[in-house]
Amino acid sequence: MSSKKLRFWRGYGIFLFAYFIVIQIIDSFAVVGSILDEFVKIAAFIFLLLFLCPLIAWVGIAIVKYFVGSITNIYSSGDSLFDELDNYNTHWGETKEHYQEMINVINFYYKKDGKVDLVIGNDLCKLYNRKEFLERTLEAKEYLCTCLISVGLSICATLFLDYMRAGDGYPTWYGIIGIGLFFAVVLIKYSKIFNEGSNQIYKYELDLLEKKIKDAEKEVSVDYKREDMMLTKQNVLLTLIDKCKLPLGKKYDDIVKDIRTVERINLNVEEYADCEEIKFFIGKTKREGILYVDKNNKFINDDYKKLYDILCKYDLIYKIESVENSGEDMIS
Repeated sequence: MSSKKLRFWRGYGIFLFAYFIVIQIIDSFAVVGSILDEFVKIAAFIFLLLFLCPLIAWVGIAIVKYFVGSITNIYSSGDSLFDELDNYNTHWGETKEHYQEMINVINFYYKKDGKVDLVIGNDLCKLYNRKEFLERTLEAKEYLCTCLISVGLSICATLFLDYMRAGDGYPTWYGIIGIGLFFAVVLIKYSKIFNEGSNQIYKYELDLLEKKIKDAEKEVSVDYKREDMMLTKQNVLLTLIDKCKLPLGKKYDDIVKDIRTVERINLNVEEYADCEEIKFFIGKTKREGILYVDKNNKFINDDYKKLYDILCKYDLIYKIESVENSGEDMIS
């Protein structure tokens, strides 16, 4: 939610609270049946409208967004590049020419230095989302088929039980319809709609996508030399997330921005034997952190400098446990 919306709703909540207090004060002086008492009833009704209408609207909008988002996720993986790729899969009937063309299109997108490499690159978030989309699409027909069979068999069982209980009360054709529906439900899995070759196109792309994901995972992987390097980053993130739960408006946006900065930094140090370590507690917590500086009291790399700036910004260097250089104030 944007800062302006947060300020608006915070102000609206304060207004409703003040409005309620004023009504209560006036009601304490009102006499039953007097004009002031009627005024309080009208004011209370208005308060109820002011409270319930936004609540109902919020719930309604949330429900609509849920259904719209869910339906959109059926057709889209949420990335414009992959939406372009899916657009090529629009076809009228199944033909060998269409499948051949789709294989060529997928190969073009996934080839070395192709569109996926140039646009997506090592963005594992987008690659993982695409994989989830393809796997979900492949499972969709099986899921839909299972649901239809379950519903169909339930209807068949209901018809059969009604027919058995009624005895001669139902005509013979009623039972024949039930038996025919039963076989139709059993055979639905073998109908054309559940046996299209388009699933094989998704499987072909999924194979190429998994290779891209493995390559991306290798390129972004970091061989941490010590666990405390990883733990420092995670502890700072946890502390910032705790701070992010309370503030509103611009301060909230700033904290989220700093969280994204910490997520991007790399605190791994290949050669740390000649480095000096500064161990500290993060905020007034038991979470520990570590900073590395060289012999000149300079941070070992820019990422540690960024981390230190964020720690100072929120006054998170609470207690220095051990310092193997000349002091915190000399760090630069």
